[in-house]
Amino acid sequence: MRHQLSFEPGLPQHLSVSVLLPLNWAFLRMRSLGVVLGFLSVAWMAGCSGGKSNNPLPTLGSLNPTSVTAGNAAFTLSVAGTGFVSTSTVQWNGTARVTTFVSSTQLQAAITAADVATAGTVNVTVSSPTPGGGVSSAVRFTIDNPSATLASLNPNTTFAGSPAFTLSVTGTGFVSTSTVQWNGTARVTTFVSSTQLQAAITAADVTIAGTVNVTVSNPTPGGGVSSAVMFTIDNPSPTLVSLNPNSAFAGGAAFTLNLTGTNFVSTSTVLWNGSSRPTTFVSSTQLQAAIPASDIALVGAALVKVSNPAPGGGTSGASNFTIAPPPPTISQLIPSSAIAGSGAFTLNVSGSNFVNSSTVQWSGVPRTTTFVSSTQLQAAINAADVAAIGVSQVTVSNPAASGGNSTSSTFFTGSFGGPSYAVVLLNQDSADLVYDPIHQMIYLSVQNSAATNPNTISVLGLPSASIVSATPAGSQPNVLAISDDSNFLYAGIDGSASVQRFTLPGLAKDISYPLGANPFFGNYFALDIQVAPATPHTTAVTLANVGFSPSAQGGITIFDDAIPRPTTVAGFSGTGNLFDSLQWGSDATVLYAANNEDTAFDFYTLTVNSSGVSKNQDFMNTFSGFGSRIHFDRGTKFVYSDDGHAVDPSNGHPVGNFATSGVMVPDSTLNSAFFAASLTLNNITIQSFDLTHFTTINSITFSIGNGNPVRLIRWGQNGLAFITNGGQVGLIGGNFIH
Repeated sequence: MRHQLSFEPGLPQHLSVSVLLPLNWAFLRMRSLGVVLGFLSVAWMAGCSGGKSNNPLPTLGSLNPTSVTAGNAAFTLSVAGTGFVSTSTVQWNGTARVTTFVSSTQLQAAITAADVATAGTVNVTVSSPTPGGGVSSAVRFTIDNPSATLASLNPNTTFAGSPAFTLSVTGTGFVSTSTVQWNGTARVTTFVSSTQLQAAITAADVTIAGTVNVTVSNPTPGGGVSSAVMFTIDNPSPTLVSLNPNSAFAGGAAFTLNLTGTNFVSTSTVLWNGSSRPTTFVSSTQLQAAIPASDIALVGAALVKVSNPAPGGGTSGASNFTIAPPPPTISQLIPSSAIAGSGAFTLNVSGSNFVNSSTVQWSGVPRTTTFVSSTQLQAAINAADVAAIGVSQVTVSNPAASGGNSTSSTFFTGSFGGPSYAVVLLNQDSADLVYDPIHQMIYLSVQNSAATNPNTISVLGLPSASIVSATPAGSQPNVLAISDDSNFLYAGIDGSASVQRFTLPGLAKDISYPLGANPFFGNYFALDIQVAPATPHTTAVTLANVGFSPSAQGGITIFDDAIPRPTTVAGFSGTGNLFDSLQWGSDATVLYAANNEDTAFDFYTLTVNSSGVSKNQDFMNTFSGFGSRIHFDRGTKFVYSDDGHAVDPSNGHPVGNFATSGVMVPDSTLNSAFFAASLTLNNITIQSFDLTHFTTINSITFSIGNGNPVRLIRWGQNGLAFITNGGQVGLIGGNFIH
């Protein structure tokens, strides 16, 4: 073999052959040694590795199936991809499942029933071990909720107004997250099984009759809302037990009829002779119906029923409402007074609903009666009937079928008088007086300086026109107030700086409450007390100090029984307010007061609430008389003063002025105002005025001896009563008044 030499660039090329041959052989020997060493290295590495290569990184392409329904049985999941090896495992949310190697592109995994018990999504991956290997990216497997079906409800009906209950729902495809829906709104649901649910139905769900669509909703994934099954809320069948009132007089006014029974619903209607009337639902046992005057225009009877509409419902049995003949009424007696011992006379009775068989009764005893017309009777009154002073009760009696008995009208027999009035004067020193219309009494507060009955509440009985009893009241009883239901009498007891309440008519002592004290001027006394309208346990008291001017230092406090409300209105001390005389307005939220101690002569309006009282307006220079008291008339809604002024309390504007002054009392039922004053020495003059036009109607004057009138009140249909500072009590009655 012929060798040719070649030179690497840069080598010297002048070497001789004898030098180059040894170098060439050495080079060849070194190359042979490198080949041998390389072979040995490869052989050693192969021996160390056992002859195996790295596992590939698996990739996951698809799943079969890709989803099942929650609650499905165990199944085999086929997994397709690449790089699978015999030791690859399928992982279910990161946890290996029993895996069968099919090929490098397919595996099978055993998925248990527990793996698909609950709806949701699962990340499926394939893991191959080292060397190499790793975990594939995930493919999502979906576990769907089943679609629910609803087969039946238990119960499937109830009555409107029923209490809450549990509704059992039967069907298929129910899961633990299923909800029962009531007209599309979920109700609290209890999972019992895949075929049964229970739902809490509230009382509010069944208050009104109708039908309800009940469905079952399964949430996503999968799920959905079942078809509806109808639940019926029936109206119950009503029963009618009683009516209040159950009768009325023919020709009467419209009224509210109260019905008591069972199974009333908000859509119940009251039927009057088969026709519906406006009905108010109060409760399942009470309704109210508006009955117009036209329903009771004629004598007869009406059938009253209650009707509940469908579904369910029905009509109750009937109750009878009686429309009776109206009773007779007395509008006026002429004369309405007499002088004791004056002899027999003919009494003319004017009114309505009189019949041929009507009789006039004198204190319950019939008198010979002449029928004049349906509006007038005449009765023969015996001399014995007017032999003694006092008040007699006159009534008209019709047969029951013609209305029965009228209410009574008062006839007054006095010890002296004139053509249209009679008078009785009693020697009884008194500080105040009030009239009890229920028990036909006048109560007097008698102080300790009185010659008779000191420190008592004395009772003037109208039938005998005399003092019939005296009840110890405490030291120095003064101002009085009576509740409008005649249940309570309140008295300011000045000696103990308190208010004492008495029950009527027996005057038994009830509660007592102290009025406190001014830190500089001492104990308070009640300058005025007024009982709230239709609220017999509530009083307004204005507080004063004895011997100081002005005296109305303590302001106004509202009491409920003996408990003062916390919010009060301060009196003169610190504010300048002088609340000397009080009057309630139309209800227990409005109070009026007047200053009668200084020349500001204020008129105040105040608001009362559950916390107490607060001042609204102060109208100065409204009145003009020192010591004048104010009076509120519920008919006109005006405030009148003893000094002759009349004011509209809504704006403080004057509405008129009577051309007189004195102690007064208004009465819109007679359209009259009465004033009493001593215009001449030892005499008293009583004047009557038209309440609308402020013009004089009439006047009478009679002797009372010493003293001036200090209080004036109305009693009965035709009476006035007064007290004087000279120790007298006077009763006046007759056509001068009515």
